[in-house]
Amino acid sequence: MTGEFKEQRKGERYDTEVEIYYNLAYDLETRVEYKVLEGQKYHDKGKKYRAVSKNVSIEGLCFSSVVPLERGDKLEMEVFVPNSTKPIKMHGEVRWCRKNNESSSDETYCAGILIEKVEDKPVAETIHYDDNYMIKWSIVLESVLGSYRIISQQRDKGT
Repeated sequence: MTGEFKEQRKGERYDTEVEIYYNLAYDLETRVEYKVLEGQKYHDKGKKYRAVSKNVSIEGLCFSSVVPLERGDKLEMEVFVPNSTKPIKMHGEVRWCRKNNESSSDETYCAGILIEKVEDKPVAETIHYDDNYMIKWSIVLESVLGSYRIISQQRDKGT
């Protein structure tokens, strides 16, 4: 975990609370998935951890989890948004992680994740400024928030 926290935000954060399941990805070009056959059942040996998002931005998200992560850890994530039947697959890198300051009986950590890919599409290629709604947007925001944020801002501006 990193000690001192330095603000490096590039865009606005939007509060969210979506469920995330993640595992540590190996930094290899070739990925091997395996299952162990025991009797008639398959058992997946990949350990997944649960987290809950706190906020999302054009190229990242912040989540709370019981697992301390290290800067540079690569994550494979499944993000479950409301009213969706399947998770959104994301790949990212831990930029920072620290203990939550919130008082709780459980020890939890807050981590900032730079999202590199959403459904295998590079995030950097999707970042744009929407002139109509005067907002920075990306595949990360579209995946998590949908067009709700744009519609909401349009309504708030009275256009």
